[in-house]
Amino acid sequence: MAFIPLDSINNVNVHTRIENSWYVGPCFAEYLDNIILPERKPLGPLRIPAIDKFKDVGNLFVYGKIESGTIIEDQSVTILPQRLQMVIKEIYNAKD
Repeated sequence: MAFIPLDSINNVNVHTRIENSWYVGPCFAEYLDNIILPERKPLGPLRIPAIDKFKDVGNLFVYGKIESGTIIEDQSVTILPQRLQMVIKEIYNAKD
């Protein structure tokens, strides 16, 4: 955890560093740019945090991003914490 003093109303230390101040660290944008992200592990256990879900005509649709592992169509998966057995019927790829 880092302490970064900023004033978003006056845009102080958000995009550019504070000059001539007691604080000598990075500004908020620099700190976010330098965060090291964890590597994706395609051979690890399947983890997909659910972002959204809905039911339509008895089918459950779940949206999420694959954090580790891989999925294919007709693969059987277990949804936690309820331990529901599901089958992947279709995979959609969201374009950026």
